[in-house]
Amino acid sequence: MTALSEFVPHVLEHVPGKARFEVERKLIAYIREFCKDTFCWQSTVPVTFDQTREATLSLPESATLFRILHAHDQDRPVFQGQEYTADMHAGKVRWLDSLPPPYPVTFVLSVFPDTESKSVPDFLYNHYREAIAAGAALMFNGLRGVDMPPFKVYQLSDVCRYAKSEARDLALNNGQRQNPQIKHHFL
Repeated sequence: MTALSEFVPHVLEHVPGKARFEVERKLIAYIREFCKDTFCWQSTVPVTFDQTREATLSLPESATLFRILHAHDQDRPVFQGQEYTADMHAGKVRWLDSLPPPYPVTFVLSVFPDTESKSVPDFLYNHYREAIAAGAALMFNGLRGVDMPPFKVYQLSDVCRYAKSEARDLALNNGQRQNPQIKHHFL
């Protein structure tokens, strides 16, 4: 895990003079948005249902459940609404059939940091540090004492947009970059 304080100098490049606590607050807000938009922070959790057909999903430390991306038992997919239901706020799942499987069901979860988190997974710093710093800096734009020129806003927005696109593509394609399809136009 990487401390939020590691991101602060990168944000201060764009908005010098801001207090560290303000920067850290904007950072965690933008990181939460980034993780929700991209599904980049994923956790794979094996779950064994008890006799009441309920189970609690175990989440990484200081993480909040956003969405169940998919689930499978042994070799086949398990579908939400048909075989299980989920209470996202409580982090619980309930098996709908009369008997839950005796073996673990694997859930792939999309999570994001909670509002009090002081650290985030290393991959966010290592791969998306500049985009996260740009997004946090943009959150200051228009607030008292911060008035970025339009070209700076466009530049930072572009950095954020590209990183979100790449992160989402990687997250939804099992870490593989997808080459854009070549469209052939015939006259």
